[in-house]
Amino acid sequence: SAGYQAFFHTLDSLKLRFQDGAWQAHALSASRPRVAIDASPLWQAAPKSPALCVALPIDCDPLVAYLKRAVPGEDTRAAGLCGSIASSVGVCWYGDSPLYAPLFVAKTDGKTDKAFLKSLFERLVGNPEARVPGEAAGEDGQGGEVAKATRLPPSPVIEAKTTGGTTWSRDVSARFGIRPAAESANKSAMRSSRFFRVRLADVDGFLFFSPDDRLVDRAVSVRAKRYPALADVLRPAQASASFIFFPEKAAAALKQAMFD
Repeated sequence: SAGYQAFFHTLDSLKLRFQDGAWQAHALSASRPRVAIDASPLWQAAPKSPALCVALPIDCDPLVAYLKRAVPGEDTRAAGLCGSIASSVGVCWYGDSPLYAPLFVAKTDGKTDKAFLKSLFERLVGNPEARVPGEAAGEDGQGGEVAKATRLPPSPVIEAKTTGGTTWSRDVSARFGIRPAAESANKSAMRSSRFFRVRLADVDGFLFFSPDDRLVDRAVSVRAKRYPALADVLRPAQASASFIFFPEKAAAALKQAMFD
């Protein structure tokens, strides 16, 4: 499951079939009652050319319980956030981004609490940096060096206005990050030679999140009609499907992940 088992713990079975010159996918949910998902709004917001997209049902009870633990004292706002999100969320993997940096897409009622979203992002995204005195910027510390490192606060969260909404971004250093540390304004404090620019967007009735900010930017461009949507390339019969699979792109993405 490549570490994604938590996303499909209610999946009972999956069937892939090549018929009439096209792939067909059928998934059976183990949840009771089984939820019918109309994923068409999600694919209208997701950028085109994914390797794989899956629409997953939301279970508000455990989600709200987690949010309450993450942000104590915000029970009402946590429940309100889950109530603002539609019954399913889309997850898409793209060939030009690592498998561990998918794009999450959620449709909302347009009444999300932006202050609460920012608070969640600040609390849940990022980690303290740890630099070794005298170590060159962007070098990964090893062994005993880590014990001598100076702990520094996470990179600041950058809030920006965009077409139709707001984005929040934070640079998070990680050995397998997408970008080289030299691209970060916080490079002098980073503990690793690479980093993720994690981004959350609340735009035009949708939430977009990814450890790869480029995917979020594409999704924002889809809503602004500057970039084609996944729905633009789907057949009418596929428009509401909860499982979208492009074998060639998926194979290329898996090959790249294995060689990386």
